[in-house]
Amino acid sequence: MTAMPRPIDRSHRANALVISDETVYFNNSPGAWRRITVKSADSDEIHILLTNEMTLPPGVLSETYRLRWRIGKSFNQQEQKLDERKAWSKSENAKAVRVIAICIAHNLLQLFKATLRTEEGIEDTKVIKAYHKDLDRREASARKAGRVFPKELYLALYRPTELSLQFLRWVRSHLSNRTCHRQAIDALRPLMANYL
Repeated sequence: MTAMPRPIDRSHRANALVISDETVYFNNSPGAWRRITVKSADSDEIHILLTNEMTLPPGVLSETYRLRWRIGKSFNQQEQKLDERKAWSKSENAKAVRVIAICIAHNLLQLFKATLRTEEGIEDTKVIKAYHKDLDRREASARKAGRVFPKELYLALYRPTELSLQFLRWVRSHLSNRTCHRQAIDALRPLMANYL
């Protein structure tokens, strides 16, 4: 393997946590790759990313990978919350259909949640509070270690991908009991404000 350093624009805020950015050539692989080494803002963890994307700033790529990981983690959690822990079949086609069905259910629930926010003023405030509390904890950890935590960046990019279990239970309950929409909405308000 051959590695050549790439210049890092330190004036770009996204690159604050980038340790190195290199173009690498592997002996048995055609073409160039890019190896980006990034430190975590709130811990001593070092992350190494390998990509063939050569144009974006390394910090932007690092953040993209982090967001992608959050989506994957959210998908796994939703799979469990939707009680989809067991495969319907062993064939690749059936597995693909299962994943698509879970994605459709998740997207429909997200659209419903967005409608509740705009039409009823109901938002999952406990999830938002938990996210802010986690950012505060990570910022304090970074400050204690003498590092800068990009809290503004994380707040700007915040898109809640996870649905709370309380919300999913509420949907299940009111769909199966065929509750009147207004009664169901009134029952939801306290659930979205606090963990009960």
